[in-house]
Amino acid sequence: MSEIGLNTRNPAAGGPSGGYIFAGDGPGRCNCQFTKTYLFAFGPRLALAYQLNAKTVLRAGWGISYNGSDSWAYMNGGLPAAGLGFNSVTASAQYGYTTSQFADGLKYDQYGLYKATYNPGVAPLPGGLAASPAWGPQWIDPQAGRPSRINQWNLAVQRQLSGSMSLEIPYVGNRGVWERRAG
Repeated sequence: MSEIGLNTRNPAAGGPSGGYIFAGDGPGRCNCQFTKTYLFAFGPRLALAYQLNAKTVLRAGWGISYNGSDSWAYMNGGLPAAGLGFNSVTASAQYGYTTSQFADGLKYDQYGLYKATYNPGVAPLPGGLAASPAWGPQWIDPQAGRPSRINQWNLAVQRQLSGSMSLEIPYVGNRGVWERRAG
């Protein structure tokens, strides 16, 4: 996985800040992770029921739940293979011309498909090509590993009106935080 390092020199642009950094440990990597794992996603639940009299019951509930984070969110940053650890096989086509034939199979360098350059001046685009200005850099929010949290509660009064009919008046509420916006 890679992102722009605001303090990393970019040798492809003559040395100013803004080179790419690569997550993980080892040569050519930043010895870091781009997002922090959120360890406090504890989701307690509590429910109560109380009978006021033979025909009336109060019910209440409360709980916290968490949504799973989007594991592929970094794919939306504009780079088609960013973060996957390998390049992509691509073909450029022109209108009216054949790109390839099924009989010929895919022609690509298998070593080039899996190699990672770890070059801070080259964006990890398909085939190891340098980034064009149209691609632009990506940066991953360090809090992206934090799941959205929903605090839910309810209160209900249930009253028996006859032998086969009852009336219930409930209230349900919730509040969400750390939710990701779509798009």
